[in-house]
Amino acid sequence: MGLGTLQLLDCSLRDGGYLNQWDFPLELVRSHLQLLEDLKVPLCEVGFRSSSDTSVGYQGLVAHSPPGLLAELHALAPSVKLGVMVNQSDFADSQSLRDRFREDDGSQSLSFVRIATVLGGLPTALEMAADLRDSGFEVFVNLMQISSVDLYDLESALGSGLVTELTGLYLADSFGALKPEEMSALVKVAVRSARVPVGVHCHDNLGLAYANSRAAYQSGARFIDGTVLGLGRGAGNARTELLALEYLKIPSNMVLSALTETWRSWVRAEERLPEWGPSLAYGLAATRGVHPTYVQTMMESQSFEPPEIIKVVEELGEEVAAKYSEPMLDIGADWFSARGFTSEGLTKRFEGKTLILVGGGSSVVRYQEEISQLVSSLDSVVCAVGGRTAWPFRVDYHIISHPTTMLSRPNVLSSDIDRIGPFSQMPPEIAGTQPMAKQWSVDLCLTQDRFGFDGERLYSPSSRSSIFGLIFAAGLDVDSVFLVGFDGYPPGDIRNQEFEDTLARLGNQRQDLFSLTPTIFNVPFHSFVW
Repeated sequence: MGLGTLQLLDCSLRDGGYLNQWDFPLELVRSHLQLLEDLKVPLCEVGFRSSSDTSVGYQGLVAHSPPGLLAELHALAPSVKLGVMVNQSDFADSQSLRDRFREDDGSQSLSFVRIATVLGGLPTALEMAADLRDSGFEVFVNLMQISSVDLYDLESALGSGLVTELTGLYLADSFGALKPEEMSALVKVAVRSARVPVGVHCHDNLGLAYANSRAAYQSGARFIDGTVLGLGRGAGNARTELLALEYLKIPSNMVLSALTETWRSWVRAEERLPEWGPSLAYGLAATRGVHPTYVQTMMESQSFEPPEIIKVVEELGEEVAAKYSEPMLDIGADWFSARGFTSEGLTKRFEGKTLILVGGGSSVVRYQEEISQLVSSLDSVVCAVGGRTAWPFRVDYHIISHPTTMLSRPNVLSSDIDRIGPFSQMPPEIAGTQPMAKQWSVDLCLTQDRFGFDGERLYSPSSRSSIFGLIFAAGLDVDSVFLVGFDGYPPGDIRNQEFEDTLARLGNQRQDLFSLTPTIFNVPFHSFVW
């Protein structure tokens, strides 16, 4: 791979997999490789090679990119060099990483490996790279979060001469925070100091991924990443099709059209695929140094409105949020450190009644007629959880406990439905100073040590409204508890496990808890009766 010619690397399957847990149909994967072959795209990163073939949640085939898959794709696109990415932090040492590639020895299917690390992990990544290179693989090191790296620190780290044996060194703008002139300066330092071909991986948080890619090339970069349609984590990436138009000798624009339409067809068929592309939220995250996965997670959850996402990103920007951590989204936890109170007479309103707990799933609308008849026929109290404010049947109470939801959704606090939540522990600007409806407070203690609601205090590991509502319902003296609209989140969403853990901890506290609508959770079903 010479310094004089640009090498376009397509990572649609690897980076695009963040949108769907890498669960791509095999027909799409095969078609993608065949079209890259026709376009003469030289490099394709198929996916990851994780430290293990197992995972907490379901992941598709390219999340692990097994040798058998690579062999099949190599046969379909023999002139396209296939590669995988590994996260340096996933492996204890060089030996454990090398062991994951034993089956690839001599196969000719896997050409290159990219090791993702941060600047501080560069020495370890280079040790790992040496072992893989000695085994015959071309090896790149990807320096992540490059927008937070000082030019002097980059020059010092690369000037040691240790990176000269790499196939290439990548600068990855993980936050999409760089401007073209900043990218150009970083690339020039890397080219001068590393003395190996330099590549860039640009995210599109500020809508500058393509401009940054061009600036990098003009400053000496010889590898540029792209994804079809810009698919990728967060705001996505520079578009393969636009880079191909400028930097590849394309045999036919119709082939390029076929590539984009193949992916458009897949996107249209995916019901739960989250949005990607530049936006105010991703742009704010870029400028505040907040990992884009926070924004993507909130968008995917469908429980955060745009103003709420902006508020959360603003608050995360005051924390250390350069690395994604799901519990950080519960940034209101410290608001519950002080003791509050539970409103007098609240629990008596539920005694002896049937409690219907309503979630935000689509089954609420699908089964609205059945739910409405049930609500009207039973001596029931209906409690809805979350940020929704309108339902196709009677709702008596709105349980809302997550502070950021209240802060950013004024309509939640201006409805005429009585509300239940930890209002006594929240600042007036959160709880609302002049509520139109009555607010019933429940004292909330966020803790891992205790669990349940004893009528005076609710002990929970999370302030999420669905968890709060379930624990509250289970602690009441009611005839039974029916769940509707707790369909479950997309595969791999951590909230599925959080809700399942809550059900498990409830144990035998409520053997009369049933679901009336389809759910992925371990809850007995009860038929609709009225």
